Amino acid sequence: MGVLLYALLYIVTPDQTYYNDSGFTVYNSPELIGVCCDYHLKENKLLIFEKRYGSFSPSATIDFSTLDIVNRENEIELNYKVQIIHPRDETLIIKLQ
Repeated sequence: MGVLLYALLYIVTPDQTYYNDSGFTVYNSPELIGVCCDYHLKENKLLIFEKRYGSFSPSATIDFSTLDIVNRENEIELNYKVQIIHPRDETLIIKLQ
């Protein structure tokens, strides 16, 4: 019974959006119990289309107020700070294919 209820809730649970600016959205989808901190990046195209670039797992919790997304011709660069005891900058580059 519990598995059936979990499957039903998984279907109707919406994505949680953490960042939505300059045409890009960073969000995470509901995952299986115990899975944490996988974020997904998508770019909104026109009004109803979107391009998904994949997922990433930062080394610690992202401070989304510091997130900066740079869109280049063949890559997208994400610069952000992570929230740990001694905050540090991280950069993630997603190569476009």
